[in-house]
Amino acid sequence: MHHLRDPVYRETVDRLGEDEREGEAVRMLGRWRDRTKATALAIGGVVGVVLGSIGYYVMQEIQFDHGGVASIKVSITAAMAAWLATFVASAFIGRRVVLARTTAKLGVLARDYEVPIEKLRDIANMVGKL
Repeated sequence: MHHLRDPVYRETVDRLGEDEREGEAVRMLGRWRDRTKATALAIGGVVGVVLGSIGYYVMQEIQFDHGGVASIKVSITAAMAAWLATFVASAFIGRRVVLARTTAKLGVLARDYEVPIEKLRDIANMVGKL
């Protein structure tokens, strides 16, 4: 199968048609957005486990220093709060990365699939509002 930028493809008739190319470009945009957000969440989840472990340890030490006894519920609550905060922050960062890089990605997709960038921008804006 020839890639859209392949000169052989350009010498033949438009077999896919603009609607099909546009649809494929939109699918690729969606996959990129999902992959980018999922990567941010995965990194946040791993970092959150590390920070949660540190939060557990620190809370336990604080409790020992101030009363000689540590409550596992308080320590786990601190660990979960650290993990959750990191996870929420990573979701926010993932959305910000997508927003910051969408214009560049639309340019690449418009070029690769030979569709007007305005159409892709309209669809990206509509999806971004959901």
